[in-house]
Amino acid sequence: MSRSWLSFNRNAVPIVSVRMGGSRYEATIDTGAFISMISPELSVRLGLAKQGQQPVISVHGDVLNRDAVTLPPTGIAE
Repeated sequence: MSRSWLSFNRNAVPIVSVRMGGSRYEATIDTGAFISMISPELSVRLGLAKQGQQPVISVHGDVLNRDAVTLPPTGIAE
């Protein structure tokens, strides 16, 4: 079944508008990601409590520990 409500341009970064906490934000879709990443500023604006640390490996191979939070329900499209 094809979906016309969410389409991407070939060879472009897939960015969509999402709803979280009653507001809209731009997000990149990465269906192969183990975790989703948001800025620390957005987690503060959404009032998300820190739930420990998550190691994140940079493109250079450095391991950085970042605060982990749980995202609220997120809506995509209409």
